[in-house]
Amino acid sequence: MAKCILKQSLQALDFLHDNGIAHGDLHPENILFALNEIDSKSKGRSDKTKTLDAKQDKWAPCYLCIPQSLATFTSSWPRFQGQVFRHGGAYFLMSPPARPVTPLGLRAPELILCGTVSKTLYIWAWGCVVSELVTGEPLFCVPGDGFEDDEHLPGLIEQLSPLPDESFQKRESSSLYFTPDGRRFNSLLDGVAGGEEPLVLEQETVDERSKVKSLLRRVLQYD
Repeated sequence: MAKCILKQSLQALDFLHDNGIAHGDLHPENILFALNEIDSKSKGRSDKTKTLDAKQDKWAPCYLCIPQSLATFTSSWPRFQGQVFRHGGAYFLMSPPARPVTPLGLRAPELILCGTVSKTLYIWAWGCVVSELVTGEPLFCVPGDGFEDDEHLPGLIEQLSPLPDESFQKRESSSLYFTPDGRRFNSLLDGVAGGEEPLVLEQETVDERSKVKSLLRRVLQYD
């Protein structure tokens, strides 16, 4: 199923690219599954809804349904159909925005280090989606706490590979966490205060199959 979702999402991105458009906000929540005959199979459907004042409301739903899993309405491989939606963050490749709406954990290194919005940001995001769909866990967990970049860059280095020297030097705060040769010596955000000892946390690695690892390393490459 994951392979089918990834293949169809990549085909959607390729179609947009051929038309000079980048999605700009690709993540698992923006991939929809097609449902089959949900109107005829849904359970617990109410009668037609009415407003208390008996007036017509064009925005009100026609009927209500009790919460239920939609998995039974989804076709399995090979008839499965998925769609990439929510194109509010899309942009033309020739006129990218100053700041895209890419989720924090799916940002490419050039966006973190330089604020550069390149034509390949969504390919990096797709590579992160590959890992999440296969393993069930985000490749990079980056909370929005004001230290997003300082938390994201160490994850790139530990999960993938060291940044190129010229890229590493563009991040001024890198010296708070890494030695000049790229070795991690501190995990305390915002550096080590006077009189304190550096904190180094053991990092868990993502356990993927060898083929998935190979694909990720081809997709997630530093520019």
